[in-house]
Amino acid sequence: MADGLLSRFKSSLLNDTIRIADLGCGTGYLLEQLLQLGFDELHGFDIAGEMLAVVESSTNIPSSRLTEADLQALPVPDQQFDVVFSNAAIQWCDTARAATEIQRVLRPGGHGFISTFGPQTLEQWRSVFESHGHSSVHRFESPAQLTAQFEAAGLRLNQIETRLVSQSFGSVKEMFASIRKLGASNATVSRKPISKSAYRSIHAGFEQQLAREKILNLTFETISFESVRM
Repeated sequence: MADGLLSRFKSSLLNDTIRIADLGCGTGYLLEQLLQLGFDELHGFDIAGEMLAVVESSTNIPSSRLTEADLQALPVPDQQFDVVFSNAAIQWCDTARAATEIQRVLRPGGHGFISTFGPQTLEQWRSVFESHGHSSVHRFESPAQLTAQFEAAGLRLNQIETRLVSQSFGSVKEMFASIRKLGASNATVSRKPISKSAYRSIHAGFEQQLAREKILNLTFETISFESVRM
């Protein structure tokens, strides 16, 4: 997903003096790639200080350019950046708030390169949970919903692209570990926690599915787009 955003960015032919922010920068993959492309006015933001520590230790991004912050409430003045990246982060946010904040920190005519997940993401996971009476799997927004919220915030969307990616697993343990590694969780405020007995029942449901089908598949629907501050 990050590489797809970089490809879009490269085709926009922006000069190397621009100020760039990566919102939800994680371990700094995008920042490092941008640095190698010759951009040095780079700023990373992430809600997890542990992620920023990895960026500082593994890249040449100075600590003064790394800020622990929620992308829905960035501690920077208005119109600070020519370009904003956000890769696989806004799906855990209130989309309207995230879009408004991206619009606020972009300069007029500035570009946002955004990727997130669509409603077909984890559909197999959701099916098993719901068959056991639990609707606690996070629901992702459609391209139409994203477009409406970004445009309402004053951002024009260009070239929305969607893609389905499938991952296969040979064990329930491997699949659960993969989900945990992704940091996936349900960001819905009103969601109810799952009891231990319900968790065991759901786990057994996946085991039964594996016994029938000999493999477990998870689908991820990726959505990427470029936005321009109007």
